[in-house]
Amino acid sequence: MKILSLADTTAQDIFNAKHLNMPDYEDAVIASIAFRENASYIVTRNIADYANSPVPAITPADFIAGLA
Repeated sequence: MKILSLADTTAQDIFNAKHLNMPDYEDAVIASIAFRENASYIVTRNIADYANSPVPAITPADFIAGLA
């Protein structure tokens, strides 16, 4: 937990996700939370669904490589 933190979901996140131009609503909720939390990245194997995310998505492999 030195480099990661957990974030909750708020009602505002749910509302904001509806306004993101993303193909998957659940991914939009994650993007909304990540934006609110000023996250540097969203780590996912599903990069394509985050093309319009306000927070860039990277693969787990790229995240691990960036730690080295």
